[in-house]
Amino acid sequence: HLLWRLALRGIEPALPARLIREASERYLDAATGYGIAVAVGEYRRAPHLMAVVYEETKAEIIVVTIHPLSQADVESKLRSGRWR
Repeated sequence: HLLWRLALRGIEPALPARLIREASERYLDAATGYGIAVAVGEYRRAPHLMAVVYEETKAEIIVVTIHPLSQADVESKLRSGRWR
């Protein structure tokens, strides 16, 4: 899924790992249990707010997907309780 999304959106393959390392905003998706890292990254040749969805185990971090979003999207997820 991730490789397809990276190609579809024209996202550099190294970006998800960098955003996870550098993200100042981190959330937990209450529905899936996945971690969410939110940070600014390059998308369509411009800086955009991005969400990296990942699963963290004791041994590794597995990136599930990455997508652009707005600050309003983040606020909506927090208000609804989907992210905490």
